[in-house]
Amino acid sequence: MKEFLHSGNMTEAGPLDQIADNDDEIDESISLPGVLKGDMSSRRTLPEVRVKCLQFSPTGQSWVAACTEGLVVFSLEADIIFDPFQLDSDVTPETIQDTSLRGEHTKALLMSLRINEPQLIYNVMEAVRPCDISLVVQSLREPYVERVLKFVAIQLEKSCHLHFYLMWCQQLLTVHGHRLKVMSNMKLVVLRTLQKSISRHQEDIGKVCSSNSYALAYILTQAGVPISC
Repeated sequence: MKEFLHSGNMTEAGPLDQIADNDDEIDESISLPGVLKGDMSSRRTLPEVRVKCLQFSPTGQSWVAACTEGLVVFSLEADIIFDPFQLDSDVTPETIQDTSLRGEHTKALLMSLRINEPQLIYNVMEAVRPCDISLVVQSLREPYVERVLKFVAIQLEKSCHLHFYLMWCQQLLTVHGHRLKVMSNMKLVVLRTLQKSISRHQEDIGKVCSSNSYALAYILTQAGVPISC
């Protein structure tokens, strides 16, 4: 043993004269976590992916696989985006619906935001009574405020419940306005979308009100009723 140590130079990988210095050989061995010197086995294959569950949509346009690489969604529809947020196994559409029916609107809203499906968020928010909006908004934590505000901005563009979502907007800006102002640069897109939508509705309602006021003035004039300024 002493003769071997003195006869050759020792390195971390072993005796220097036994180390191959051929640059043409490419080591494709799999690195193991917690191992400093790499994988000591002779494997030269890529790791296998295990699929635990596979489900297809009823329309046949998309399918999803739960595998060791995560949840993989494939779809032929370009407008479908699955973007979960802090998702747990206990958060399902069924539990969200049951929670909303029990009147736990804050909990149901938080769970729907975590799944991040627009229809679920819409159903939960529409189930909240106008008198309870302020309580729900006050219970929201910071990561969810921007998501609710973004959803409200989208609904103001296309929903016919204008007053309902304006109440959401008012409560969000009143309760969390200071925090949104501090981080306005990071949330500039959402705030601009909200401002654009509210300004457009203001112009449309202003035109309707002006038209109605002129029509009422004409009717009162024809009826001989004096119009007070």
